[in-house]
Amino acid sequence: MMLGIFCIPSINAVKNTVIKNNIKYSTITTISRLVSGFFLIFILARFLSLEDFGNFTYSLVLANLLVLIIDYGYNLKLSKDTSNNINNISLLTWSTFKVKIFLTLFVAIILIVLFLLNYPNNNLFLLISILTFSSAFNSIANHFLIPYRSIDKFDIETKFAFINNIILFITVFITTYLFKDIILIALSFLFVKIFYCTYTIKKFIGDYGFKNVNINLKSELKGGLPYAIHIGVGAILLNIDTVILKEFVSDAQIGLYQAGMRALAASTIGLGILNSVLIPKLSHLINNRKKLIALSTKINFISIFLGGFIAIFINIFSNQLIYIVYGDKFLELSKYVFNFSIIIFLRYSTILYGAILTISNLQKVRTYTVSIALIFIIISDLIIIPLYKLDGALYILIIAHLIILITYYIYSYRSFKTSFLNYNYAK
Repeated sequence: MMLGIFCIPSINAVKNTVIKNNIKYSTITTISRLVSGFFLIFILARFLSLEDFGNFTYSLVLANLLVLIIDYGYNLKLSKDTSNNINNISLLTWSTFKVKIFLTLFVAIILIVLFLLNYPNNNLFLLISILTFSSAFNSIANHFLIPYRSIDKFDIETKFAFINNIILFITVFITTYLFKDIILIALSFLFVKIFYCTYTIKKFIGDYGFKNVNINLKSELKGGLPYAIHIGVGAILLNIDTVILKEFVSDAQIGLYQAGMRALAASTIGLGILNSVLIPKLSHLINNRKKLIALSTKINFISIFLGGFIAIFINIFSNQLIYIVYGDKFLELSKYVFNFSIIIFLRYSTILYGAILTISNLQKVRTYTVSIALIFIIISDLIIIPLYKLDGALYILIIAHLIILITYYIYSYRSFKTSFLNYNYAK
C-alpha cells in the first residue's frame, strides 16, 4: 500500500515531464518552420525586383491554397485517429496516404484546367505548378511525421522539420543570390521538398513498415471533411484577398501587399506559440473554474499588451523596419503600416477567446464564425478592391477580424460569465 502511495507522484511527475517535452518540441518545430519561411521571404524581397517578388509570392499563395485540398485537414484528423488507436498507426497512416494521392491527382487536374484557361498566364503557370508540387511533397512528408505525436515522440518531427528548414534556407539563399531567377528558386524549393518527403517516408517504413490497404474513398473523404473545412477556411481567410487583388493591381502592388502580409505573420508568431501552450494548459483546468478564469484573464492581459506594444512599435519605427528588412524599394509599404498594425492588435486580442471556445467544446462556433468572415471577405473584396485597391483589402480584413473577435467574446462570456478583462482576477 505504501509503495502505491509513493508511486503516484512519480507517475504524475513522468506525465508532466512528457507533456512539457511535447510542448517544447512542438514549439521548436513551429518556430523553425515559421522562422525559416519568414527569412526566406525576406531574402527574396532583398534580391528580387518588386515585380518578381510580387509574382513569386502570389504564386506561392495560390499554390498553398491548392495544397489545402491535399492536406484535407489530416494534420488534425490523423493526429486524433492515431492517438485513439495506437495499435493501428501503420494502417491509418497508409490508408490516408492513399487519399492524399487521389487528392494530389485532383489538384493536378485543376492545374491542367488552369493551363487550358490560360490562368493567370503561361509565364506564371509554370511557377505556380512547381510551387504546388513542392507544397504537395511537403504535405506528404509532414503526413508521415504526424503519427509520432501519438506516441509522444515529438522529437522525431522536430528533428526532421529542423533539418528540412535548414537545408531549404541554404539552398534557396544560394540559388537566389547566384541567379535571381524565380523559376530556378521554385525548383530549389521542389528539390528540397522531394528530399524531405523521401526521408520521412523511409523513416516511417523503417519504424512501422509498409501496408497496401484498400480504402473506401467516399467514406474517407466524408470523415475528413469537417477537418478540411476547419483548416481550409482559416488558411484561406488571410490569402484570398491576394488572389482577388491580382486582377486589379500591378505585380509591384502585389509585392507590397505580400510584404506587409509576411511582416504581419512574423509579428504574430507569438500566437502560434501561445496556442500550443494555452489550450493544453486551460484544458487541464476545465474542472477548476476559478483557476481557469484567473489564468485566462492574466494571459488575456499579456496577449493584449503584447499586441498593442508590437502595433505601436512598428508604427513608430515603420520606415526604419521596412528599410532594414526589405530595402528601400519597399518604402511605399509605410502607407499601409497603420492598417496592418490594427490587424496585428486584433489577432492578439482574439487568441484567448478562441482558446476558451475550443476547451468549452464550442469549436463549431469558431468554424462557423471564420466561415462567415471568409464569405464576408470574398463578397466585400469583389466590391471594394476595384475601387480602393490595397487600402480596401485591408479595411475588409480589419472588419472581418472585428467580426471574429466580437463573436468569440460573446460566446466566451456566455460560457464563463466573465469578460476575462477583470483586473482583480489577474492579480
